This record gives sequence, C-alpha cells and structure tokens, in this order.
Amino acid sequence: MDEKQIQILKLLQNGYTYTQIQEALRVSPKVISAVKKAYFPSGKCSNDNTSGTSVRDFPDTSVTIDDKDSPALPEPPQYITNLTHKPKKTKTMSYNHDNYDDDDDDTLASKLEVEKIKIQLAHDLEMEKLRIQSEEKERELDLKERELELRNLQIVQTDRLKEEEKANLLFKVKTFTGTCIDSTLSLEEAEEMLEEAKSLQIECERYCFVNNINFQGRDTQMLLSAIIKDLYEFIDEFDEEEWESMDIEFDPIIRKTLARMKFSNF
Repeated sequence: MDEKQIQILKLLQNGYTYTQIQEALRVSPKVISAVKKAYFPSGKCSNDNTSGTSVRDFPDTSVTIDDKDSPALPEPPQYITNLTHKPKKTKTMSYNHDNYDDDDDDTLASKLEVEKIKIQLAHDLEMEKLRIQSEEKERELDLKERELELRNLQIVQTDRLKEEEKANLLFKVKTFTGTCIDSTLSLEEAEEMLEEAKSLQIECERYCFVNNINFQGRDTQMLLSAIIKDLYEFIDEFDEEEWESMDIEFDPIIRKTLARMKFSNF
C-alpha cells in the first residue's frame, strides 16, 4: 500500500466524501473507487453513514500504521472544515463517482456553438429565400406594368392609325366628289369615274365594318351611291357611234350633301 492509498483509506474512514478526497489529495474518483473496492468489499465505509463496516486486509492503523510513522494527511480544504462553505465547481471536470468526463463542459459548449451556427444558417437561408421571393415579386410586378404600358401604347398606336386611315379615306371621298359636277364626259371618263366611286365605296364599307360602324344611311354612303347611280345611267345612255362625249347632270341631292358635309366623319 503506497502513501496515497493510505491517505485515501484514512479519509474514507473519517467519513470524507469522494469530492472532498478528490479536492484534498488531487486524485480521480476512479482511484478512490479502486481503493474502496479493494479494502471495503461490502462497498460501505464510514462515509456511507452506516455502522458495522467490513474492511478486508486493511491494516490496523493502531498497530501497523502509526500516526507518527504514516505520512501526514494534507490540510483539508476550507470547505471540509467549514460545512457552510460550498466548494466551487470546476469547469472541466464533473465528478459522479466512477463515471466522469473531463471534456463535458467543452463538449456542451461546442454543441451549443454548433446549434447557434445552425440557427444562424437557417435564419440566413430563410432571409435569402424571402429576399429572392421579394425580388421575384418585384420583377413580376415590373413585367406586368411594362406589359400594361405596352398594351396602352399599342391601343394608342392602333387608334392613331385608325384615325389616319379614316382621315385619308374621307379626304379621298371629298376630292373625288368635288369633281362630280355637271360637265361633259366621254364614255371612257365616265367609266373611270364609276370605277373610282365603286372602289371608294368598298373601302368605306370595309373600314366601317372593321371598326364596328354602321355605314348604311351615312352621308358618305348616300353621296357615293347617288354618284354611282348617275354614272350608270350616263353610261347606259351614251351612244358611242353618235357622240364622243355627252353632258352629264348629277342629282341635285349630291350638291346639297356636299354643301353641308365637313368630311370629319362618315
């Protein structure tokens, strides 16, 4: 039995706890446990708060181990003699008799740090998702605004083209009907005027149909129809063998209509 074991035995006999012995002798609980098992086979000693302790091969300290010959016990720490004093708990060691781990606190700290990192990463990931979603919504909104603006521009452009087409068509009608006055025409001139009148009438009908305008009964429709009617009659009466040209008189309604029309609409 070495000096350290003798000291452990004495402290166990005197009722010191594992923690007190560890602090006093700076030994691990495994060493204390080994000494206790070797010399207290029943697993009980005076620090178990029981009587009738059984000691195996433990030398009688009154005979074999003289107090003056045995090594001096170390001075117990303050908390051993002062029961009201609570020892400070060490950071790196956790004593639980035979089971302990010097790195328990470090492991716990590492786990907490890992958890903090995981939480931070999850937070960062969620924030990134929200940022991407926000940017996508902004892009979608911007795209919709652009599409709406483009549609409005297309509508404006279409309306402008329609107005231009309408103005050009009415100008052609005005110019043509201005030539339909009482005069002398040859058969060829009459036929050319008839074709032009019919062509203008078709263009006006097409424009009104496309733009959902009722052409029938409009001033332009009645004016062109009257001109076409007079030209058909002129061509039917024209005698090519007798005349090279012939006087034509248009219906008076044509002059009245031309006098009040502004050609701003059909």
